[in-house]
Amino acid sequence: MTKISVRNQLQRFEKGKLVDLIMDLYSLKEVKGYLENLFDPQYDKVLNECEMKIDNEFDFTNRSRKRFTTGKKIISDFKKINPPVELIAQLMVYLPTRAMSLPSDYKTGSMEYETAAYNCTEAALKFIQKHALEEELEEDVIELLEEAKSFRGPYTYGTFVRLVKTYYPNLDCCD
Repeated sequence: MTKISVRNQLQRFEKGKLVDLIMDLYSLKEVKGYLENLFDPQYDKVLNECEMKIDNEFDFTNRSRKRFTTGKKIISDFKKINPPVELIAQLMVYLPTRAMSLPSDYKTGSMEYETAAYNCTEAALKFIQKHALEEELEEDVIELLEEAKSFRGPYTYGTFVRLVKTYYPNLDCCD
């Protein structure tokens, strides 16, 4: 069924029937989350929950594989509640920062891991630039660079500095 067909069918519903339908759909997790954030957005709370999920994914005491795809999914889900772009950018920077904060023996030597950290950093910087958030997120980017100092593989600290300098040419922290 197309969106237009669904719209036409819904327009024929009486208000009470439409409310009943929405309440039935409310039992679905995604619909419940969407409606709760629509009527009572608590973006900071959700952002903190997302950061905790990323922390759990990249907890070095957890021996499971550290997956950037899980972090990207967390960010994607966060975007679905339509938070302010500043919070999306903050979470996008948080992912590679947290991933780089692992002790060096957990992250270096893996080309795949370092490439994912680099790509996530680049995506965050592009998003920041696209939405003109350079000033608001400068401290977060500096923190990311601090974590990048421990990278010893193909993506060294210098590689991250060059990447950041393409988006923050006047940044003083890393000259």
